[in-house]
Amino acid sequence: MEDPNIDGCLFWLFCFVVGGLISYFIIQIPIMIAKNRGIKDSELTTITILSWAGLLFGITWFIALALSLIYQPKKWVGESNPTESAQTISTDNVEKLLKLNELKEKGIITQEEFDKQKKNLLSSM
Repeated sequence: MEDPNIDGCLFWLFCFVVGGLISYFIIQIPIMIAKNRGIKDSELTTITILSWAGLLFGITWFIALALSLIYQPKKWVGESNPTESAQTISTDNVEKLLKLNELKEKGIITQEEFDKQKKNLLSSM
């Protein structure tokens, strides 16, 4: 004959484990949203703390969710520094202009061709 207390204990243990797993995934929702939106560093830490504090104070989870949905990160993930890209573009165009000038001075291209190519390069900046 089986002990009914063991069946009850197993049932509650099962409920505890399943409830813990569900809680873990619910807590991760604001954190995953924030990461996907490009929020990082201290802002992500704040959302993470608020989300985990939701275990004790449910309202903080909703605050974390709201922040992860409405907060605009200072710099989006994968976004390059605009000054770096501008320097790269201008350096490339300067090199191209120098090469065009060399070709003009050597007589390989005419002044009209040089002016046309220079105009195209300057308009692409």
